[in-house]
Amino acid sequence: TDSERLTPPLHLTDSLLAAAIEAYGACGKIDIAQYLIQSNLGDNMSPADWLPSYHEAVKSLFAQGQSDDAMALFRSVLAVTRSPTFFCGAAQNLKASGNWREVIELYRLALTSGCLSKELCMLAMEAVAASGRIGQNKRQFPLLRSIIGEIAKLSGVSPSEWLEHNYWSLRKVLGYSLS
Repeated sequence: TDSERLTPPLHLTDSLLAAAIEAYGACGKIDIAQYLIQSNLGDNMSPADWLPSYHEAVKSLFAQGQSDDAMALFRSVLAVTRSPTFFCGAAQNLKASGNWREVIELYRLALTSGCLSKELCMLAMEAVAASGRIGQNKRQFPLLRSIIGEIAKLSGVSPSEWLEHNYWSLRKVLGYSLS
């Protein structure tokens, strides 16, 4: 098999392993990507030292439709290291698979972990809108306003100023006005 051709011992760096996992996944050779993950990211590999590889592994698991395994690996990495980029990558994959509630939960976890980014805040607002309760349930507006407050903090402006400058892009994401 293709994975057997990869068995000679190689000294892999994090960036090389991450690139290999990403490349094999992009080429549709998920079995090789999975083999690289299983054979190289074992118990003796600290996620703190191999974060890009773990990120690609989570992405690969999502691509294979293994959302539960992807989130389990994501959570195991969070026990060791936290990164706004890692949170954002997981949220993008959850969005791609339509897991909107999990995107919102991931946002909340990033908020309490101090790992927010503007991109994650936008994904969270999109998730709130896509959850289908907007317009029918006014309780979502306080959550959206809270997220706007956090993204405004990250941007160094007041929530009203952020909303004024980003009104049209936010309306496009949400599909409606917050006014």
